[in-house]
Order: sequence, then structure tokens, then C-alpha cells
Amino acid sequence: MAQNFTKCATIPHKKYTAMLNAPMLDKEFRYYLDHQDELVKNYNDKFVVIVGNKVVGHYDNIANAYIESKKQYQLGTFLIQKCTPGDKDYTITYHSPRVKFS
Repeated sequence: MAQNFTKCATIPHKKYTAMLNAPMLDKEFRYYLDHQDELVKNYNDKFVVIVGNKVVGHYDNIANAYIESKKQYQLGTFLIQKCTPGDKDYTITYHSPRVKFS
């Protein structure tokens, strides 16, 4: 039987990053945010791979981005981000009757 989820919370990227308290790929994600408009012009609807402050690849799907990137870079050292305008591809929404955000 399907549950009726009555609460919904959207966590924007800044809060999400802070909540994770994991700076591991923070530099790469901040690079994406700072250059998002420019990246969308060049790679709209592609999956970009970012290492440090540089786009090192772009792919049509996340599977290819992952497979090709892990050949050249150690896991945990690159960010794969879908390149689209707005925040829909880096905002997480949770639906749960048991979760409360304050």
C-alpha cells in the first residue's frame, strides 16, 4: 500500500552542502555554481566532469561520464554534474512523513 507523504522539504545547494559537512567535492561544486551560466551555454543538458576548477569532460549520459572518468581519475576526486539552467539538477527534495527540518 502506498504511503501518503504529507511533509515536503526542499534543501537548496548551500544548505545541502553545509548539512553534509563534507568538503570533499565542494571546490568542484562551487566552480560549477560560479560558472553555471557559461557552462550551460557550452554544455546544456550534458553531464560535465569537473576536477578542481576545470571541466575535464562532457558526456550525453551519467553512465558514460562515470565510466570514462574513473579510468583517468581516482573515485572521489571528480564531480559529475548535469549541466542545466536553474537549480533543479542540484537541489534535493525529500518527501517523508517522519522527517522534520527546522
